[in-house]
Amino acid sequence: MFWFVHALVLSLVMVGPATAVAAIGTSFKSVERTLLAGVGMFVFWTFMNWWVLYVMTPIVGFTSTSFYQSYGLYFLELIVTAIVLGMASYNDEKDFVSVGTVINALVLVCLVVFGLFWGTGGRIWTSGRAHTLRDLVSVKFEKPGAYPDTDPNHILMVSEQMADFKASTVLASNTQRNVGTYFKLGSGVLQSVDHHLYWLYLLKPNSWRQAGKFHGHSIGYVVVDAEDPDVPARLKLGYEMRFFPGGFYDHSIGRHLYKNGYAGAKVTDITLEVDDSWRPYFTAASDRLTLNFKRMVPGAMLLIDPQTGAIKKYSLHDIPSWVDRVYSAGTVKQMLNWWGEWAQAKHSFWNESSGNRYKVNRDPVLVYTKEGHPVWQAIMTSWNHSNAAAYLALFDARDNSARLYQVQNLTLENTAEQTILGSGNNVKRLEPVHLSLHKIYGQLTWVAPLLAPGGSASDSVHTGAFQGLALMRADDPNGNNVVFATNKDDALSNYLQKLAAGDRNVANPEQNSNIKVVQGVVERVGLPIVQNGQTVISFILTGDPNHEYQEALTADSSPDLKYITAGAKVRFTFVDVGSSGPERTVSNFDDLSLHLGK
Repeated sequence: MFWFVHALVLSLVMVGPATAVAAIGTSFKSVERTLLAGVGMFVFWTFMNWWVLYVMTPIVGFTSTSFYQSYGLYFLELIVTAIVLGMASYNDEKDFVSVGTVINALVLVCLVVFGLFWGTGGRIWTSGRAHTLRDLVSVKFEKPGAYPDTDPNHILMVSEQMADFKASTVLASNTQRNVGTYFKLGSGVLQSVDHHLYWLYLLKPNSWRQAGKFHGHSIGYVVVDAEDPDVPARLKLGYEMRFFPGGFYDHSIGRHLYKNGYAGAKVTDITLEVDDSWRPYFTAASDRLTLNFKRMVPGAMLLIDPQTGAIKKYSLHDIPSWVDRVYSAGTVKQMLNWWGEWAQAKHSFWNESSGNRYKVNRDPVLVYTKEGHPVWQAIMTSWNHSNAAAYLALFDARDNSARLYQVQNLTLENTAEQTILGSGNNVKRLEPVHLSLHKIYGQLTWVAPLLAPGGSASDSVHTGAFQGLALMRADDPNGNNVVFATNKDDALSNYLQKLAAGDRNVANPEQNSNIKVVQGVVERVGLPIVQNGQTVISFILTGDPNHEYQEALTADSSPDLKYITAGAKVRFTFVDVGSSGPERTVSNFDDLSLHLGK
């Protein structure tokens, strides 16, 4: 009943004054017709607003924030109402519309002007207001080469397209409680659970009738391993989530928020997240106004327990450590664009020059580094040179801080895709997806999972299968340093060899590098074997029986390797690719025993 009364009052406020004004200055017959049209519009908008409020997300409250959210609905209702009343108030005898309808039309013109100059599409009036938007993001310029290293144990191998397919497959094949019959998948969410990457998919009822068989609840979610394409997707059931996005009626999480202290608040980016024990929660941003009717930004973080309904509000400086994100990709893109427009160039209301202004090239992607929490990664280009990278940005997904790096000759996403596709005949038949930049072996590198054809951008589920991983040096538009492999370990090992062949300095250890320096005594030397036409020497160190070190004899190999014997004191480097296997590929081998004998 509350929602209907709310809709009744809203419709009366919208239609009543417009009807009264439209009836001014016309004949009795036209007034009669105008009032009848006004009553009809009042009834129509009452039921329409009730449907919006009750069936969809409640969006009407008595705050400036709620007006920001719903002014588009008011504006649409005013336009339709004015047109209908204008037609009804037409005076057949005197061949003119009423004075009141003219007044309504002038009000609408003022609203349009308001929207263009002060609303979402309007310009910023002053430099001070422009700088207010600019300063919403806290930017720090980093030194060259300071880009954080990627943990090779946690590189994304399963793209969202492939994860969608795997999640749909496990849902369709599962017969437990006929899950696939009653539920469908929500959108995939990438996150780190106990330092491992996963895609999570909420189970949402197929329809309100199907939802009734489970009391309107969601009973769980689907988990897809994002680091290993060979791990099957699995269902996590046994939960009774009473409130969630897409829930029907009182099970809508938006309605739950509205009824529990957030009426009129703008809550965005409601995201399924699980803690390290796999208990599901929903995180969301409670947004605050910026300027005019511009995009809002997070002012606080909400944590909603979908099973109990408990809502906790956290400041942006006091977020639980397991929560991955508060800022959405769209918000990050807008905030970086505001900074790019006014950080290094003056504001102008009428016509801003394109010099020293920057914009985000593509939608940001979520990446994980050794530092732990995820960051939004985005390339910014100049307004003047949209085909060249100006900055590489890492925007913290939990607060408003952004780090900017200037990388010489950094290739853009579309260039990297074209280079990967053009670097091998077999790759031309594959599709690089979810391109992201990582620092691997001290080199900024494009990483792209490769899918077989079988879907398109318009498909709801991509049916292509995982075919491998492509690694490409980010400053190499010619594809001279592109490698492909069907698994991560081979890709990383091949990539190191490719880099070392082109630049001997790549093998020099760095403070945060994955390249490890080892010194020890050889306990046992294996028999030489031939692999791929090359002779491979292997050996085991004293005190390290679980790892076999090996290197192929090539023109670039150390001559000391040919004379390696048990008991020799050696020093070499190897690449820690995060593999659990015993083999480790050696480079920069040095037999210190031979040096001592010289």
